[in-house]
Amino acid sequence: MAGIESKSQQGNLADWRLRLQGIDAGRSFGRQLLEKADPYAAASLLGLPVPAYRKVASIADFIKQPETELNPLSNLGISHFYVGLRTTDENLPKFRTEKPLPKEEVIPYIQQRISPQNYDKYSLRVAEYVVAVCGMVIVINPSGNMHADMIMGDLGPLATGESTPEYKARTDRFTNILRYTTADPTKSDNLPAEYDRQFQLREDHPIITSELREAIASGLRRIPKRLSGRYELAIVDHAGILVPIYVDAQPDGPNDHPYAFPEEPLY
Repeated sequence: MAGIESKSQQGNLADWRLRLQGIDAGRSFGRQLLEKADPYAAASLLGLPVPAYRKVASIADFIKQPETELNPLSNLGISHFYVGLRTTDENLPKFRTEKPLPKEEVIPYIQQRISPQNYDKYSLRVAEYVVAVCGMVIVINPSGNMHADMIMGDLGPLATGESTPEYKARTDRFTNILRYTTADPTKSDNLPAEYDRQFQLREDHPIITSELREAIASGLRRIPKRLSGRYELAIVDHAGILVPIYVDAQPDGPNDHPYAFPEEPLY
């Protein structure tokens, strides 16, 4: 019958598994399907600070003249680089550096992972490798209230779901002030329903200093009108000064189902 797919056209679970390989952990399936290839550009469009970076349409173009892309970053005083390799081919993996690369290691990093016949199937983002003091995954609901998971050091493991948060932050529903909570080591119940109860309010964090709080607040103030969505924020040390840098921004669109989280306080 017209309009009815056969079983061979529909595929099976094995086919779906192959199609879903390479999907990043820690992000909703629907948002990954619509995810922009350049998260820095998405953040920049909102006026959010991002690392200095260059984007190239294909690895083939980059390999021909790597200095064209690397020299403008080197001229800014950048000596260590982040490299992100993305592809729209669902059968090929994506790659990103997990540690800073000196300039001379950028090309070998690419060549060790991508075969020359696939150079045209990958786009490339090369950027300043920012060493994070802490990282935050922030959700803002349509009411403008914020909920953030936080980890000290590199943001990557938290953003991809490999690590659980060490701290949480949420806007106080009465004062609109961002309140920080920390895991209570005396509680060992890790059931999801009990997870938030492990976090207890503290005003005297030895790690979350007033300087760090101000850097976080400065970054959050940059989000225009507390636009609802999901954001990834890193606080980095630039010459002894803590600076907010966004590495991803996924504001809610008119047809998106907004993020939701409980309004009751964690304490």
